[in-house]
Amino acid sequence: MSSSYQSLHPQIQNPKLFHQGRLGYVKNRPCVYQFTPADDGRSSIFGQWLSRDEALKRELVSVTQGLMQRG
Repeated sequence: MSSSYQSLHPQIQNPKLFHQGRLGYVKNRPCVYQFTPADDGRSSIFGQWLSRDEALKRELVSVTQGLMQRG
């Protein structure tokens, strides 16, 4: 994330990848990582954005329908 984003939203942390080990043979051993999602409230923020966008969408549909009924 950019530093400007972090300055506006300092409470949001990046998800973490933890190295768990390696698999396979000696010459071809891919690393295995475990994803740990951040638990910092970002799902709540996303829900607020989604609610806001849905309300705006309903408002725009209402205005558009009103304009079409006039014409």
